[in-house]
Amino acid sequence: VILAAPAAADPPRVVVSKDGVGFVRPATGRPFRPWGFNYDHDPTGRLIEDYWADDWDRVDRDFRTMAALGANVVRVHLQFGRFMAGPDTPDAANLGRLGRLLDLAARENMYLNLTGLGCYHKADVPAWYDRLDEAGRWDAQARFWTAVAGACAA
Repeated sequence: VILAAPAAADPPRVVVSKDGVGFVRPATGRPFRPWGFNYDHDPTGRLIEDYWADDWDRVDRDFRTMAALGANVVRVHLQFGRFMAGPDTPDAANLGRLGRLLDLAARENMYLNLTGLGCYHKADVPAWYDRLDEAGRWDAQARFWTAVAGACAA
């Protein structure tokens, strides 16, 4: 899980409190209480990667609504097969959209909690992934997280 927002927005850092039972912003010592939403599908069951290329206005509208309701965190579930075109090849287009999503979250003063490696729809699980042995899957998953971290760092 990565809790991230783009560096351009320079969001306050959040860390685990010294007592280990909550979160704080170390610069101020003030508690941070995450409150938000799972943003996992639209009303028709489509996952974000199914529509963000063609219906970004929906994503933007949804994030503005969540912010207006007081959310400071949005959890997004990333499907492995939508971010990896092959075992060694990240999907640059969706990584770019993830960067755009980070910008949107920062604009709305929210953090993203990224959950990944999802394989929610069997049709979205690449055949090449099913053919990998266990070591190959671990390697491909590590490349997924490296690609996601690189997109978030930028």
